[in-house]
Amino acid sequence: MAGRKKRSEAQVLFQEATITLGGEPHTLAVRSMKDTREWREQLGTMLAPHLGAVVRESQVAVENGAAEVDMVSALEAALPGIMGKGAEDIIDLLYAYAPDDMKEAIDAASDGERFDAALEVFALAVPFVLKMAKIGLRLMTASQA
Repeated sequence: MAGRKKRSEAQVLFQEATITLGGEPHTLAVRSMKDTREWREQLGTMLAPHLGAVVRESQVAVENGAAEVDMVSALEAALPGIMGKGAEDIIDLLYAYAPDDMKEAIDAASDGERFDAALEVFALAVPFVLKMAKIGLRLMTASQA
């Protein structure tokens, strides 16, 4: 899977990203907050059980007298759900966000292209989710050093 491409200044200004689906580039524009309310609720519903697993693991560590929470262990508690149904949920969110004329291209895309496109959707629609994930990864890395 290729890394995320940096958006051009014009894409940032006009709030759009170029995604590759089925080997072809497609432009995906940001939708208004009002238009994506239902999509964000769907995202919250999808993330809740996984975040709940992290919180529960953290609470157990504290209740067992841990001086600090091992974030790697906490995130490992959520991993089975994320790798199973969570992966399908991410692709479902891509379908829900994309315009109707892009759905056929999503069908033709590889799993890697779909996942990369879903990350671009998250970056456009809820950038704070990706920023929080990056912060969490940095904290995990720092705690393991």
